[in-house]
This record gives sequence, C-alpha cells and structure tokens, in this order.
Amino acid sequence: DMEHSFPASLAESSSIDSSRLFVLSPSCGEDAFSMMSELVRTDAIDLLALDSVTALISKDDLERRVSEQEDTVSSLLKRQLPEFLLVKASNTAVVFINQVRSNMKRLGLPTKSTGGRMVKHYAALRIETSCGEMLEGKGRMVGREVRCVATKSLSIFPGRKASFDVFNDIGADDV
Repeated sequence: DMEHSFPASLAESSSIDSSRLFVLSPSCGEDAFSMMSELVRTDAIDLLALDSVTALISKDDLERRVSEQEDTVSSLLKRQLPEFLLVKASNTAVVFINQVRSNMKRLGLPTKSTGGRMVKHYAALRIETSCGEMLEGKGRMVGREVRCVATKSLSIFPGRKASFDVFNDIGADDV
C-alpha cells in the first residue's frame, strides 16, 4: 500500500478475511519493488497487488524539492520494473493498480494516467474498470455496477467484457 491508506474495516465489511492479507507500506518505490521481488521469489503468495503506481516515488525524488523533480514515476518504472518482471519462475499473479483521469485539455487522448503508461507495455493482461450504474435499495445507494474490459491479453481475445455488482456492505457479487 504505497499510499499508506489501506482501509482494513472496509475490507472486513466487504467479506475479505484480513487475517489472510499481508499489507506492506513501503516508504519509496525502490523499497516497494524490493519487497515485491522477494515475495514473488518465495512463491508463498498467490496474488500480489501494488496500490498504486501513481504513488511510486523514488528515494532520490523524495529527498529533492518539488520544483526539482522530474517525471518521477516513469523514470523509476523504466529503471526497475523490467528487472522486477524478470522474476518469472513463480505462480504469483502481480496486479498493478494505476488510476486513469479525464484529460481536461482534450488534446490527443481523452484520458491520462497519473502513474504513467509504462506498465501497460509489460502487462500480460490489462483490464480497464469503470463504474456503472448505482444500485439502489430502499431509497438509498447500496452498491455500484463495475464494468470491465480486457484491453490487452496474451491469453484471450482483447475486447472481452464483463460486469459485476459491488455492494457496500458485502463486497462483490458473482462475476
């Protein structure tokens, strides 16, 4: 959890067994990649998620002033992500969460990624998710539909779509 904001109570209310989670909060991007590499090498974990790519900041950039910083996320990813992905002899699925924002200038792409677009080049599967309709019950919002599109895949045809409901107090419905 790069943002140091994992909501354990929300996870519990969404039927996630937090006793089976291993949550780390590294101080910088290098520490995150180091921890992830070690966990993947042990092959003791089935799923590893980095939340979020946007918060990956190198140790050097943390020590500099904001006015001196360059494109921190992409420079860190360009240096260390390829090395991290060389750990292939593992059964661990690695998920990188990268937010996409609307591009207000509307020049070129209608959306932009604050975490950079570097991860998409290395991904074997890329799924874009978006919020669908609100689910209402007894006059109040009880959840939301989530729509998914496989935009890149090495194992299925890209463009496949799926949707599922996420309820506020019980988590995800069957996909």
